Amino acid sequence: MRYLQASIGEGLLKIDDFDPCPAEYTIGYWQMTDGTLIATGHVASLPEAMTAAERASRVMLVMSDGHCANVEILPAGYSQRLG
Repeated sequence: MRYLQASIGEGLLKIDDFDPCPAEYTIGYWQMTDGTLIATGHVASLPEAMTAAERASRVMLVMSDGHCANVEILPAGYSQRLG
């Protein structure tokens, strides 16, 4: 796996059919040996938005540079529970 770059900024979180809300993000991009691109990171927004995003069927992050990504929001501390 090879580290490519990071994106840090402010954007919008679009959750299902709700109005977009402001969000801050930090995302790291990695490339696997087979060429697969992996992105992991953190997104922060209003507590109500984050709770709704954990339960939503569709969540999109619109980044400050205009790029969009479908994201999966996991509860805070989830990675620590994986061991």
